[in-house]
Amino acid sequence: MRRYSIVSGLKLNYSKTTVLGLGNQPIFKLPGRIKWATEPKKLLGCYIGTNLIQCHKMSIQDKLSNIKKTLSSWKSRKLSLTGKILIVKSLAASQLIYLANLIPFPDDCIKEVEEVLFDFIYEGKTHKVKKSIIIQDFQHAGQKMIDISTMVLVQKRNGFNYT
Repeated sequence: MRRYSIVSGLKLNYSKTTVLGLGNQPIFKLPGRIKWATEPKKLLGCYIGTNLIQCHKMSIQDKLSNIKKTLSSWKSRKLSLTGKILIVKSLAASQLIYLANLIPFPDDCIKEVEEVLFDFIYEGKTHKVKKSIIIQDFQHAGQKMIDISTMVLVQKRNGFNYT
């Protein structure tokens, strides 16, 4: 590291630097005052760490809390059904597409996301239109609402295989 800083003119900030071990690598002593990270770290909007399932859940819950905040800021406005669906598609589903490309979504997480989105659309009241109808095209009496489970499936097909 010393040679690198001499050649490049850059210095490592030891107070901000942590090393994240991936897999089952043994922990060894690091040079200088660099520490090992014990908790998962957020990198490009996704948590990474040694416990993959925990990191996936944390990433999904983080996005879900952001979506809840975004949708709650729009609840006070008197939007039509079409307007609410437009908000869901542009502000909520767009956040999930990136994450669906990176990590697998368990069925319980998909169900939780759909619950949040449909609670926003119907203002927490009973659903007036079946999900199978509202996701259809306008020609078939639908509203073109995004189907999260289909979206996640498409992202898995277009991206890499998780198995």
